[in-house]
Amino acid sequence: MEVSLAEWLAGLERCDLETLLRRRPEARSLLGTKRCDLPALAEAISRPEAVMAAAESLDGFLLNLLHAALLLNPDASASSLSALAPGVDPQELAAGAEELSRWGLVFVIPNHVPGTGPTGLVGPQGNGSAAVRRATGGGSRSAIRGALNTGTSCNWSLYVPACVANVVSRPPGMGPPVRRALATHSPALLAGIAANLGLAAPRPSKGAGLVAEIAAALVDPDRVAGLLADAPSGSREIVGMAREVGGVLRWDELVGGGLVRWHQSHWTGQGAALSPLEWLESRGLLVTQSGTIFDGTPVAVPAEVEIALRGGRMFESWPPAQPPRVAAARASGPRAKTVAAAALAAQPVVGDPGKSVADLEALLDLWAQTESPSLQKGGLGVRELRRAAKAISLPEGYVAFLYALAVESRLLAHDDRRRVVPSPAAAAWAAKPPALRWAELFETYLGGMLWAETLGGLVDIDKVEHRAYLVRLRRSLLSELAALPTGATTDVDLLGRRLLWRHPLLIHCEDCARTLTSQVAQALGWLGTLAVAPLMSLLEPARSAVAGPGWTDRVGPATAAFAPAVSEITVGADLSIIVLGPPVPALGAALARFADLQASSPARMYRLSEASLRRALDAGMKGSQITEVLVAHAPRGVPQNVAYLIDEVANRHGHLVVGQAGLYVRSHDPALLAGVIADRRLTSFVPRLVAPTVALLDGGDPAKALAALRSAGYLPVAEAGGAALTASKAPAVSPILVRPTRSGPAGTSWADLAPNEAEALAEALAHGSRGPAAAAREGPVPKMTQPRPAAVAMAGATGRAPAGDEPQGPTCTNPDDVRRLLEWAANEEAVVEIAYVTSRGRTSMRKVEPYAVLGARLYATCHLTGAELAIQLARVASARATGDAVDDEEDEDEDLILLLTPLPSR
Repeated sequence: MEVSLAEWLAGLERCDLETLLRRRPEARSLLGTKRCDLPALAEAISRPEAVMAAAESLDGFLLNLLHAALLLNPDASASSLSALAPGVDPQELAAGAEELSRWGLVFVIPNHVPGTGPTGLVGPQGNGSAAVRRATGGGSRSAIRGALNTGTSCNWSLYVPACVANVVSRPPGMGPPVRRALATHSPALLAGIAANLGLAAPRPSKGAGLVAEIAAALVDPDRVAGLLADAPSGSREIVGMAREVGGVLRWDELVGGGLVRWHQSHWTGQGAALSPLEWLESRGLLVTQSGTIFDGTPVAVPAEVEIALRGGRMFESWPPAQPPRVAAARASGPRAKTVAAAALAAQPVVGDPGKSVADLEALLDLWAQTESPSLQKGGLGVRELRRAAKAISLPEGYVAFLYALAVESRLLAHDDRRRVVPSPAAAAWAAKPPALRWAELFETYLGGMLWAETLGGLVDIDKVEHRAYLVRLRRSLLSELAALPTGATTDVDLLGRRLLWRHPLLIHCEDCARTLTSQVAQALGWLGTLAVAPLMSLLEPARSAVAGPGWTDRVGPATAAFAPAVSEITVGADLSIIVLGPPVPALGAALARFADLQASSPARMYRLSEASLRRALDAGMKGSQITEVLVAHAPRGVPQNVAYLIDEVANRHGHLVVGQAGLYVRSHDPALLAGVIADRRLTSFVPRLVAPTVALLDGGDPAKALAALRSAGYLPVAEAGGAALTASKAPAVSPILVRPTRSGPAGTSWADLAPNEAEALAEALAHGSRGPAAAAREGPVPKMTQPRPAAVAMAGATGRAPAGDEPQGPTCTNPDDVRRLLEWAANEEAVVEIAYVTSRGRTSMRKVEPYAVLGARLYATCHLTGAELAIQLARVASARATGDAVDDEEDEDEDLILLLTPLPSR
């Protein structure tokens, strides 16, 4: 009797199912769908990308166990697994088997009977709805746990479903197993191999049983060693060459090595084996696929042969024990322990997270003033970042890191002139408490892709992509640091080994792990939450952020890490303004208007200049207002020369007025205007008097005239009400990085289920529907207005409201809310108006009827034309449920694809 993956999931105990839901983020896709049952969960977790993500999350011990089960599949009994892992406690294997089942990667079968193991794959397109034959004892978790607790070698076995076996690669240095390598061989060939191996004369019809006998013979170290000892010349060289490259060898590599001829014949099972290659094939020591030089891997050493050559061990090391985490544990001797204790005592507990917040504020103020030009592909170039670093005396790498966070947090944007300026969101961010501002930056870093440690830091805008593996590694390192006791330390070597053990599929070697660890540690140090010298320890507020959300609302060591805002300043005679801490919002906003920030930490230092004062006067401030701000916040008073500079600049300001009638300059002071006419630095404008107080200039750009006059030492202003100088509204901005910021509650990734969400989803899965708790939590969108009762009554049996009575609500801009709204609309067949950003940076509006949200795309029908569309979710800036009609518009972006063939039926 065959049992589907969904039925095996039904056999899990409730706590194990909730663990699986929390570990497999693809389970979140069930929250916004009508189909919320175990078959849907089985389909979601069996997709190739989901299986690979789960395998990449396995530690070294579990990955070894999975590879061993893949080799022995479908009859991976406990005794067979123990034979491949000499020296490993059977109880450790049993616990690892149960842990793998909680990942949904294997099935643990109690009371397994050899020969009745699960086989086959059912389901559309092999999507992983694996079917297995029911083993004796059933599939309930209680029966499985009872089998594991007995500790006997024959009480349980593992089965790896096809959805996993087809995705997880072979272990390094291993070729395909015999059962797969010889699957296409005829019974006659199999019988010939068995005879050459010295097995009892088999019947050709034995099929799979004969392959199993051959596999059992080839895994025997003594038998394989004896065969190779008697092998003809050249045979051992072929095997050695294949092992050097990982167990598989291309045909052209064999030919290039001079080991075989170009048209080498293969063993056919008839006659004696003449060449070394034929001799190896005739004994199953080498398997050659039919093909030519164009085939990728036609020659392979079976995995069983490799295990025999390793002395019967599948892996040289099988690490059930975790590497040490605490650096102080390596100390020995009284003096070493004393030094270690002193180092622990010297470690701070609270970091300086406010520095990164202050430095980013300084950069935003700088970019607001300079309006740095954008690269053609978007964002700032290396030269502009270097200028910013030099302007406020910060390291270039640190500035690039803060720039990446600002872009991914959408604090920076492109204006209509393709210049990089702070976005409207930057003002809202600056108004939040420091702890909330830092928390947003922290989560942005953990899920961000513009800063990639594996690529050396800042990534080009046009090369940004979601690297889920990098997010997983960052969070793993953070969890390792958070697991250290308060005050305990570690170092790069220990942490790198821990990372390599936790994610062997993601980390190539110890050097790579050390490099990544040091780069992540540098980023956490920049965020002010990691002590990096001489040893590393995680500081507040990161410890509280990892522990769970809500830490910003509680009084504790995390919030105490942020210095309180100050309202006092010190004004120096050298035109400097010093603020010993983060200024209160009103003071910070005022200083940003009339002073230039030169340093942001440990104290903020501003500098007054004629240019900074002129900037404030141009923006509408008066000289008296600037003086009042300084006097109100400087308890030691304002030096006389500072007050004189403010009055002098204010008195000179505005005596020249530039306008466009053509282009003119006027002044109430004829002598001043006569000086402008005679100024040789302005001869390119050919100034000429038309009246004692008015002069005409050549050209049509008032901004150039203003810049030239200011460069000559004048303080002109633009004509009030000038059409070319006064904007009627704030300039439009567009995001620099057109992809949603993947962030979530502190301590979780953007797609992870929180414990309460996993509990609600498990309840829904148990009942085959969303369930009341999940349905209440999965409302279409916050504050959405439901249809009128009359409209619901008119909907009748179809459940569809009449036109114009669809649920309506506010515009959603948060990526998570947008996705949730689109998923709801797909289920309820509702019309949604979306705004998406084109590749030209324009925002286009369109009304669509969503019918699927899969991966990174929305699949919908155009409400007006009926065309089938596939839209990248990364470009959807907002969405709103509505029933209004829309006008047709031309597609102008390659990311809004008109489907020539319809998607799978809705």
